Amino acid sequence: MSFCRFLWDNTAFDNAAISASSAASGLPASYMQDHLRGNVTQTDGVTTAYWDVDFGEEVWCNSAAFINNNFSTTGVITITAGTSAGDSDLLDASFDAVVAYVGFGESGFGYDSGFGGFLTDEQISRYSTDPCREVHFDGVGARYWRFTVADPENSDGYLQIGRVFLCEAVNAPMPAKPLDFKPQSLSATIKTKGGQKHTDLGSKFRSLNLVWPSIEPEHVWWTFVEMFWDVCADKDFVVSLSFDEDDSQDLWLGTIYGRLLTEGQMSLDNVLNGNSAMRIEESL
Repeated sequence: MSFCRFLWDNTAFDNAAISASSAASGLPASYMQDHLRGNVTQTDGVTTAYWDVDFGEEVWCNSAAFINNNFSTTGVITITAGTSAGDSDLLDASFDAVVAYVGFGESGFGYDSGFGGFLTDEQISRYSTDPCREVHFDGVGARYWRFTVADPENSDGYLQIGRVFLCEAVNAPMPAKPLDFKPQSLSATIKTKGGQKHTDLGSKFRSLNLVWPSIEPEHVWWTFVEMFWDVCADKDFVVSLSFDEDDSQDLWLGTIYGRLLTEGQMSLDNVLNGNSAMRIEESL
């Protein structure tokens, strides 16, 4: 089933108390609450670790996202929720740490997209930016949450995670096609007075334009409208687009973590003429 999904209200997670089973010096778990994706937490020489989240009160969640991670294709993410710290009596869900991609090379046997449909390291460096693993589970309300990453074959010898989202996702109708998903770069070629050219390499990022020329009434409810208003206030959020039920994603139509640059208008008195538009730029 095609969907467009937003992880946008991360307020509870950003105010939660987070503790880690392992953290390298100077790279604390609190970096998971930092909107700068370059600020990452790392474990201290271990490839299996967990992070406990205490919201202080019951919070309803059905989605999580891990930005700028170094997970390998053999890793497993487990998310649990319970009535006390570390318990799993309310939720116990596991996911592959890396999902296969479709749409680029269309190969499951190493032809263009790496073995099993996974991106090769060369493709990641050319066509992607920081990895973002997004997972979805049956919604549950709980104060105490834990996510565990078991990745014993990780060649880095440690685990890395940047920004994290743990919240309730909002589903939206698929926007109009074609979707405008573009790679961007801050690199610039400069010519000196003597005629010599050199290139200043800048950061890579992606931008995404979404347009809904009309929105059916059943897709417009208060939470969806509230989401548009909230992300217009310069809030970082995650957007994912996918076309099947097993979470495999197209290389370009996958997941983007960023901020809203421009937005159109949503008609609240005539939902058939929603005319809603979003331009999202990946956070640096």
